Amino acid sequence: MEHRYFFKPRVGNDYQEGFMGLRTLVLGAYHYCWYDKCRCFKECVMEGRAADYDTVCPEYERMSDRDYYRLSNSNVIEIDSYLEGGHCPAYSSFTHRMLGKKSFLGSEARASFWERVAFYNWIQHCLPGPVEDFSYDRWEPVFMQDRPSFEDVLRELRPHAVLVWTEPLRQFLDRHCASLEGISLVRTGVIEMEALEAWEYRVGYEGEPVRPVRRNKAQFRTFRAIVRMSPISLKLCTEDSVSNLAMILKDAYGRGLIEVVERSDRSRAIVCVGEDEDIVRLIDNIRRNVAAGSGKRGLTIDDIQQFLGTDIRHVPQMLYRLHMRR
Repeated sequence: MEHRYFFKPRVGNDYQEGFMGLRTLVLGAYHYCWYDKCRCFKECVMEGRAADYDTVCPEYERMSDRDYYRLSNSNVIEIDSYLEGGHCPAYSSFTHRMLGKKSFLGSEARASFWERVAFYNWIQHCLPGPVEDFSYDRWEPVFMQDRPSFEDVLRELRPHAVLVWTEPLRQFLDRHCASLEGISLVRTGVIEMEALEAWEYRVGYEGEPVRPVRRNKAQFRTFRAIVRMSPISLKLCTEDSVSNLAMILKDAYGRGLIEVVERSDRSRAIVCVGEDEDIVRLIDNIRRNVAAGSGKRGLTIDDIQQFLGTDIRHVPQMLYRLHMRR
């Protein structure tokens, strides 16, 4: 299918599995070129003609893999570089926040997030450097010019959620993208970090607007219905087990550990938003207090993680450390 973007999105290997159960697009603002001495800098960057220099960028001439090292692959190269250990404070702060971790993130930990999401920058030409005055009023015409490219990305990747990095883009989405043709975006929250903020949007398709479930509207019956409609219900032995699990989920919801989202097909799902240690305690609580079938093991950690849409590693070891602290 022909598309209208120049910089192709970087799609993680596990994008379809999603991050916390949701296909997620991370949306940045722009690429910039710091090679101001390049012989093509004036035409390629200052005149906004990066597409004309896609495969003939002088800075990539020495690279052997010319299919990879091309300007249109900049989103891919950018994230791959970070995963390979490149220094980027903004990516690092964002990755720490999304994984709920404060310790050093090696390449495997970084990939555990970025291979589950897609990444895309809005503006479809290179800027001559970092922009100090990145104000909405100044850049609105450029955002509008490249909106069709963003629409194509949404239609191709069909994310459930979009995480927006910059305030001017947040303003643009709120003013101009609340109802694209066949696509709806609803801002549902803010992700606060030390170095930057990100705004979360839910996406609906084909005329069915996404309906995020607000915290004060998710009742016990909501969680009971989610349990009944999920594969985990096949392992629960009685209606009491269904109710016990629903009650645990409602308590976790009230404590801000999970959210409830309504997908474009109007089905509801659980999304974990708490810190890893709190989610591990939630997993342990479910495992110990919700009776499963006749098997001795009952619900396994994998069963519960699949239901919650999370994949925290080394849960038994984390549980052991948490019990030792008591």
